[in-house]
Amino acid sequence: MIMKIIAIGIVIIGTLLGAIGAFLIKKSKGIKINIRSMMKDKLLILGIAAYGISPTFNIIAFKWGELTMLYPLITFTYIWSSIFAVKYLGEKMNAYKWTGVLFLILGAVFVVR
Repeated sequence: MIMKIIAIGIVIIGTLLGAIGAFLIKKSKGIKINIRSMMKDKLLILGIAAYGISPTFNIIAFKWGELTMLYPLITFTYIWSSIFAVKYLGEKMNAYKWTGVLFLILGAVFVVR
């Protein structure tokens, strides 16, 4: 039982890293044709690293928990991304988008239970 709880925590951390990676890539100057300018863009490098490391957490968690329980939790990436977009990027969320986020949360809760 404790390993399942740890696996859930690891997946949640992985989803948070994935959302942070997407946020940092969005905040960066963007991908350009010039490799040198991309290598100087710290936000882009950090974003790619965070986004790239996040699946590693899933791989680790899948060894300790049930795939049918853990994989739906990856939807938390969308939840974190929505929160970051509203809070730090000033993006607007309408009622339909928030309803979708609510359904993601409810779906994850039902699957984990």
